Amino acid sequence: MTRRGTARTSLPLISPQKPQPKTMKKQQTCRSPKINQQPSKSVYTMTSRDFQRDTNAHVEVIAEHLKDFCCINFFQAAIMHNKHLFRGRKVLDIGCGVGILSLFAAKAGAAHVYAVDSSNVVDYTEQIVSDNGYADIIHVIKGSMEDIVLPVDEVDIIICNWLGYSMLFQAACDMVIYARDKWLNKENGIILPDVAKLFMAAIENTKHKNERVEWWNDVYGVNMKCVRNFALSEPCFQLVKPKQVCYFLCT
Repeated sequence: MTRRGTARTSLPLISPQKPQPKTMKKQQTCRSPKINQQPSKSVYTMTSRDFQRDTNAHVEVIAEHLKDFCCINFFQAAIMHNKHLFRGRKVLDIGCGVGILSLFAAKAGAAHVYAVDSSNVVDYTEQIVSDNGYADIIHVIKGSMEDIVLPVDEVDIIICNWLGYSMLFQAACDMVIYARDKWLNKENGIILPDVAKLFMAAIENTKHKNERVEWWNDVYGVNMKCVRNFALSEPCFQLVKPKQVCYFLCT
């Protein structure tokens, strides 16, 4: 509508603008500490929080494994007394730690040793291997058995301390089976060890029982006997002296 006597003015036609694509702001996300999502941290720069996630890289844990003299001496004797099996062979060391078993295999004459571990302990392993002059034989690989890629199609020997504590705690039998099916020579491949026996015996350890179990009967004057049953049923892994064994061994 226009008033009489006034000129009608036409409004300019404006073509609608094309919608411009919105630039999305980069979202800040909290990433989980996985190797494939963020760069792996060196063991030399790990903090106490990092060691909580990767306990196998802690010096005290490494020392605890190496001070299991019965186990380490067994592997050393089994490898060094069977050099003819290792000479010129390709060896896969699963859960190598600082590479003590890999070094035994290299000293026994193995052509190549592939030391695999998913922990940052491999940073120590690489340095130890180099310091002992086996960098051209022992190849340190970081990663899980499911993710790693070996530079060879098959290996002749698999070595692994898969027994853990009495085959009940920290056992790694599943990783050995996976590696066996994927890489081990089907004709004459060797797994060390390939058999284990579990022995049971009753022991006497009253002092430890009182400190671990009976202590819950009276805690600062408070009745906490309900926790005692849980403490009694929880398994405990420790060394016992021969004099603590009460009965003959039985299988």
